[in-house]
Amino acid sequence: GRAYYFRLHGPITLVEFADMQCPFCKQFGVTTYPVIVDDYVSKSKVRIESRLLTFIGPWNCPHDCP
Repeated sequence: GRAYYFRLHGPITLVEFADMQCPFCKQFGVTTYPVIVDDYVSKSKVRIESRLLTFIGPWNCPHDCP
Protein backbone atom coordinates (compact mmCIF):
# COMPACT_ATOMS: atom_id res chain seq x y z
CA GLY A 1 0.00 0.00 0.00
CA ARG A 2 0.86 3.63 -0.27
CA ALA A 3 0.77 6.29 2.39
CA TYR A 4 0.83 9.96 1.53
CA TYR A 5 1.96 12.75 3.78
CA PHE A 6 -0.68 15.47 4.12
CA ARG A 7 0.01 17.17 0.77
CA LEU A 8 -1.17 15.32 -2.31
CA HIS A 9 0.16 17.91 -4.73
CA GLY A 10 3.66 19.03 -5.48
CA PRO A 11 5.83 19.27 -8.57
CA ILE A 12 8.21 16.64 -7.18
CA THR A 13 7.33 13.29 -5.64
CA LEU A 14 9.74 11.73 -3.17
CA VAL A 15 9.11 8.00 -2.88
CA GLU A 16 10.33 6.54 0.40
CA PHE A 17 10.82 2.81 0.78
CA ALA A 18 11.08 1.91 4.46
CA ASP A 19 10.96 -1.00 6.87
CA MET A 20 9.62 -0.23 10.32
CA GLN A 21 12.27 -2.51 11.85
CA CYS A 22 15.23 -0.95 10.01
CA PRO A 23 17.44 1.19 12.28
CA PHE A 24 18.58 3.30 9.31
CA CYS A 25 14.98 3.94 8.29
CA LYS A 26 14.26 4.98 11.88
CA GLN A 27 17.22 7.36 11.87
CA PHE A 28 15.99 8.90 8.60
CA GLY A 29 12.50 9.25 10.06
CA VAL A 30 13.75 11.01 13.17
CA THR A 31 16.42 13.27 11.67
CA THR A 32 15.86 13.91 7.96
CA TYR A 33 12.15 13.31 7.33
CA PRO A 34 10.97 16.18 9.58
CA VAL A 35 13.34 18.59 7.81
CA ILE A 36 12.00 17.58 4.39
CA VAL A 37 8.44 18.01 5.63
CA ASP A 38 9.12 21.44 7.17
CA ASP A 39 11.19 22.78 4.28
CA TYR A 40 9.44 21.28 1.26
CA VAL A 41 6.22 19.35 1.89
CA SER A 42 4.54 22.03 4.01
CA LYS A 43 5.24 24.55 1.22
CA SER A 44 3.81 22.23 -1.47
CA LYS A 45 7.17 21.93 -3.21
CA VAL A 46 7.42 18.15 -2.67
CA ARG A 47 4.99 15.40 -1.86
CA ILE A 48 6.10 12.25 -0.08
CA GLU A 49 4.81 8.84 -1.00
CA SER A 50 5.81 6.20 1.55
CA ARG A 51 5.96 2.53 0.68
CA LEU A 52 6.36 0.30 3.67
CA LEU A 53 8.25 -2.92 3.08
CA THR A 54 9.46 -5.79 5.20
CA PHE A 55 13.06 -6.51 4.36
CA ILE A 56 14.49 -6.87 7.86
CA GLY A 57 13.47 -9.68 10.12
CA PRO A 58 14.86 -12.37 12.38
CA TRP A 59 15.74 -14.52 9.37
CA ASN A 60 18.42 -12.10 8.11
CA CYS A 61 19.85 -10.29 11.15
CA PRO A 62 19.12 -12.21 14.34
CA HIS A 63 21.77 -10.45 16.42
CA ASP A 64 21.60 -6.87 15.14
CA CYS A 65 17.91 -6.13 14.80
CA PRO A 66 16.16 -4.11 17.48
